[in-house]
Amino acid sequence: MAVLAKHLLAALSKMTPERLNQPIAVNRDDMGISGVVTKIRKAKADLLYDGEDDPSILKTRSQLRDEGYDKEDIDRMSVEIPKGALYLEF
Repeated sequence: MAVLAKHLLAALSKMTPERLNQPIAVNRDDMGISGVVTKIRKAKADLLYDGEDDPSILKTRSQLRDEGYDKEDIDRMSVEIPKGALYLEF
């Protein structure tokens, strides 16, 4: 189940001031990926998964065109982060 922004806000509102001044950690057991959140961003364009690797760097349609993908290929790709959505980087 996805965590909504309102769930994050509720969790943050219950934290002590000391805890609010500590870094936010991210962990994904199934991929062996962990780290500290370094940025909170708002997607300026849809970010798509090209199916090349898992995990993979998400790319915009423009980046995918520059890499040689045609419109039909790009249209079949999954939008992982829609334009305007907030996301965390680590």
